[in-house]
Amino acid sequence: MNKEKKLFDISSLDTRLACNKGIEVEIIDPYTDQGSGLFFKILGKDSDVCRNFLKKTEESKRIKEAMARRRGRDVEVSTLEQNEHETISLIAACTIGWRMNDSETIICGGEEMTFSNENMMKVLENLTIRTTLGDSIFDIKLFTKR
Repeated sequence: MNKEKKLFDISSLDTRLACNKGIEVEIIDPYTDQGSGLFFKILGKDSDVCRNFLKKTEESKRIKEAMARRRGRDVEVSTLEQNEHETISLIAACTIGWRMNDSETIICGGEEMTFSNENMMKVLENLTIRTTLGDSIFDIKLFTKR
């Protein structure tokens, strides 16, 4: 009896397509543990945007280190503020939209805002939003649910 072996196609493990498609994440109100009606559309860690951002950031660091060494200087250690700004910039780059229920306008600090990278950087000053989106971008299971 000749049994055929079922072969596994490893391309089914590639998460880039799902991460490039993106997902919507609702912000949970930390005081009520209920949905806030505020949604962000984000790309995942394996998306082209995220991977390119991380490559450019790392390349920039390597160039600065090489230049410092060539000049006989110590390599500059990044500050906590620089690291935080880099994190916020990554999350902003991976966020491609927002909505409050059915409106594309949100209110932040009393100011009405439509989506833009600049406005997203302001919104990410909110630690609840920053943490939720940052954690979600790197949670591959959120992007690969079938």
